[in-house]
Amino acid sequence: MRVLHLAVIGLIAAAAIRLMGSESFGTVGLNKRFIASVLIFAAVFVLSWRYKKSPILLILASGLLGLIAY
Repeated sequence: MRVLHLAVIGLIAAAAIRLMGSESFGTVGLNKRFIASVLIFAAVFVLSWRYKKSPILLILASGLLGLIAY
């Protein structure tokens, strides 16, 4: 079971690294898209870690915020 857990973490990390390209964040620099992405990430991280909110609700909320921000 431990091997499966490590494989899932590896797949999630690989997907995250793949999505961190310029296609997702735009060009290098502090633009609106990058700032919105960082703020959404920070809010979701704090709500998940500190307040133990539901991951499903956080995913839906961040998707809605991303739709509004972009």
